[in-house]
Amino acid sequence: MEKPVILVVEDNKTDQYFLDRAFTSTGLNGDAVVKYADTAEKAIQLLNSGDCPDVIVTDLHMPGIGGMGLLDYLKSDAELRVIPTIIFTSSRQQEDIRNAYEKRTNSYVVKPFGAAGYEHFAKSFQDYWLNTNEGVGAN
Repeated sequence: MEKPVILVVEDNKTDQYFLDRAFTSTGLNGDAVVKYADTAEKAIQLLNSGDCPDVIVTDLHMPGIGGMGLLDYLKSDAELRVIPTIIFTSSRQQEDIRNAYEKRTNSYVVKPFGAAGYEHFAKSFQDYWLNTNEGVGAN
């Protein structure tokens, strides 16, 4: 069975670092392949090259089209719209939350504070998206 591929779209290097550390400490880096893109446009380039992940974790507020533009792109494509997409952002604004769900995100998570919060997210992500949810990584 192939390892599931997770695409993380995050422009903040500190957040990338905390996520990578959390994924490593929970063992997710061993159970899955984690790829990073620092803009939505770079993520779209990966997707257009045929490098489709099993799940996408994306920030909302980034340079360029950002996470909302990425959601628009994903959900407008018949093949890409089925990829589970998790918004992982610092925004608690109700307008952002509503817009993300209107654009068919699968989950909206507010970024935690500190390493322990990132580890909790990584464990919850692994438990649900890789171990419980049918479809992601299920071959």
